[in-house]
Amino acid sequence: MEKAILTWDDIEEFSDSVALSICKEIHDNSFVNIYGVPRGGVYAALAVKSSIEGKHNKKCYITNTPQEADFIIDDIVDSGKTKQNHLDLYDLPFYALIDKKNSVLENKWVVFPWEQTNQENGPEENIRRVIEYIGEDPNREGLIETPKRVVRSFEKLY
Repeated sequence: MEKAILTWDDIEEFSDSVALSICKEIHDNSFVNIYGVPRGGVYAALAVKSSIEGKHNKKCYITNTPQEADFIIDDIVDSGKTKQNHLDLYDLPFYALIDKKNSVLENKWVVFPWEQTNQENGPEENIRRVIEYIGEDPNREGLIETPKRVVRSFEKLY
């Protein structure tokens, strides 16, 4: 799959667009509360907050929970499942920096600036984290090479 590697300038452009849409919705309010969907949505919320405050002169707060928010922010809508889950649970407006279904990025693997560190090891690092999550030591003998083996098996399987 072709990759689309985004820059921080791209993020600023996308977040400006989201901020403008949000500001059109809040009308008279002097502030807005936004919630960033964990993980990538947190970076997206920070970028949107910066745009709302810097370009639209409104105070913006990032909340700890969706229940405290006026809007939910994510980095990307890919399958739409995360968006739908949040709409069902919280009935709040949902914005993403990128909606792949309505974008030239539809058939590309999008790489955000915050994901570019160690991109080659990304999948292996994720497997290592899963091993830790289930309570195992990924550095113990017998598991050290497991992340590489899992990635290779995924490549063959898929």
